[in-house]
Amino acid sequence: MEEFWERWSMTSEKERAGTNLCQFMRTILFSAPLVLLLNAIVYISALASLTVLPIYLFGFKIYGVGLGAVVTLVLLIISGSYLYNSWTDRKLKQVDKPKKTDTANPSFVRVVWRFVQARKQKICPLVTFVKENNKEVQS
Repeated sequence: MEEFWERWSMTSEKERAGTNLCQFMRTILFSAPLVLLLNAIVYISALASLTVLPIYLFGFKIYGVGLGAVVTLVLLIISGSYLYNSWTDRKLKQVDKPKKTDTANPSFVRVVWRFVQARKQKICPLVTFVKENNKEVQS
């Protein structure tokens, strides 16, 4: 949703005030796929410019050596962060035990069914967003 707004505080504003079901479903069914498609085009273009252009300019052999060095460096960083995270997770699990939550999130089918009912009745109910640690009942 924040992709369409100039202000980056939109998420906290919607969590606090909520929105109506019709606007929520329009965002989910129309705006979100458009944003995903445009982001995919940007990422594919960036990937093509990182692969096709260097091969064209420098040749495949030099590109392969450079790519191998970059992949090796990235794998070293990822494995180091994985080892560090697993070590800190073990330390945290010794201290804290996980807490069970008793609230259930609404399913996609249930939300779509409520949307169809609301469109038929021409009344869009309010939707509130509740964080997991809040004990308020979700509606």
